[in-house]
Amino acid sequence: MPRLSAETSHLKQRLQELEEELSRSRKREMDIRTLVENSPDILYRTDLNGYITYISPSAFRLSGYTVAEAIGMHMAKEVYLHAEERESFEISLRHRQWASTSTD
Repeated sequence: MPRLSAETSHLKQRLQELEEELSRSRKREMDIRTLVENSPDILYRTDLNGYITYISPSAFRLSGYTVAEAIGMHMAKEVYLHAEERESFEISLRHRQWASTSTD
């Protein structure tokens, strides 16, 4: 019985540690989300094919596109106006795609 009690105590302590870690992670996530969503600049993420998967709310103010409209747009084909910018973006995507497949 004492062994079971010690294991239970250890599990309770570990559970408390994990709950505290989860709470800290959630707070960090909220802090980062607040920074991103209130940034005056457009922050975005694309998949490896160049389609927007996330864009900050400032997109509407700076581009006229709502978040819903921008999600799914192809950065190189629909957003960049100058061919050299598109080319640079596409090269960057290909490099990231190559890097991700070479480390798997």
